[in-house]
Order: sequence, then structure tokens, then C-alpha cells
Amino acid sequence: MEFTEIVRQHGCAADDWFRDAMLDLVLAYATERLTGGPPKLPDVSDLRLLQMALRIEEGEFFERRPAEISSLIQAQFDSILQDGVIDDAEDLYVVELQAAFGLSYDQLMTLARPAVERAVLTLRTGIGIADPWTDANCRSALEKLAALEPTYLLVTARRRSLGALY
Repeated sequence: MEFTEIVRQHGCAADDWFRDAMLDLVLAYATERLTGGPPKLPDVSDLRLLQMALRIEEGEFFERRPAEISSLIQAQFDSILQDGVIDDAEDLYVVELQAAFGLSYDQLMTLARPAVERAVLTLRTGIGIADPWTDANCRSALEKLAALEPTYLLVTARRRSLGALY
């Protein structure tokens, strides 16, 4: 028997408690798979399969679990930006992460904002304590900061609302 048929048989498909329980299940799975190591594409692919099986709709996480999804997205961006750079593999991972949680690009950037701001602040702090003309680490930080600038401009383009969770 298919999942949708079982849910329909028990009449709980539209119940808020059931939708919330499905989201919590996926979030627990995502937290287990996505934390504690470097980002891996198969982990996100498995997450997408689970959501398709449970019929999680696009935008449902952002609407019903904004704080939880924000925390998870920020942790992923913190991990990705640990070296101050988003390489091609990490960029693909971010795209898959966005799709896995049914987020629009603007929603993803809103949720990632604190992590990107922290990475930029770390790079700027590193530059401020050294001479950029003689210190190789400082030059590297300047290059990373320049590469991260477009992402930083995107995440900071919108004003934060009062009381924002992210």
C-alpha cells in the first residue's frame, strides 16, 4: 500500500498535527545526515527522496518551521564557509540543499545571511591585523573576501524585519 493511500485511509492528510509531524521527522533526519561532517551531496539527495515520499510541499518548511530550517541552513553555510570560499562542489551542494527544503533563492539567502555575515566578518578581522602588502595570509583573505562579496551583497540586499529569527 502506498503512503498517500494509507494517509488518505486514516483521514489525516490535511491535519496540522500530521503535517507538523512529517516536517519534524524530515528535520530530525536532515539534522542527523547533514551535521557532523563535511557537506556531502548524497546526504541531500536522500533527504529529497524522503520528502518526495512523505509528500512534503515546496515552501512548507519555510512556512511551518522557519527557526529550525534557519538553524540547519546556517550550520551548513558555516561548514561550507569555514575556509572562506564557496567552490564549485559546494555551490552545487547549496543548490541541492535549496531544492531539498523547497526554498526559493531569496528564502535561502535570507536564511544563510547570518552565516555569510560571520564569514565576511572573520575575513575582515584577519585583514585588519596584518599588512596586506607583506602578509601572504592577508592577501589570501582579501582574495577570499573579494570572491565572497557577490554572495554577501545578495544576502544583505534585503532589510531584516524586526524580530527576525534569521
